Amino acid sequence: MNQLIAQAGRNRALTAPLQAAQAHCKTRMSPVRLVIAAAFTLLLAAAAAAAETITGKVDAYDVEARLLTLEDGQEFFLPEDMPTDKLDVGDTVTLIYDEQENGNLLVTKMKVSE
Repeated sequence: MNQLIAQAGRNRALTAPLQAAQAHCKTRMSPVRLVIAAAFTLLLAAAAAAAETITGKVDAYDVEARLLTLEDGQEFFLPEDMPTDKLDVGDTVTLIYDEQENGNLLVTKMKVSE
């Protein structure tokens, strides 16, 4: 950085931004901000790791139980607020789901392709 400032010479239009960048690079993150940033990063990583995605063909759908079964036998529960009016046996679906503490697979997003 110092070499760039020296090469810029007397041209203030070039040296001022370079000196500002140099000063910015020397600042350090406070320990509190560092802990907050690390905690936020861990939360994002945990949320991303929790959700899984699967694509498959619908083998069966139990409207009463809101239970969707794929051709491979995997069963997924759909939430009450998820529309299922366009869902038919044989449709290809892509599901984003979370495994609940009781072992049930709960769909959070669903894309239906015919």
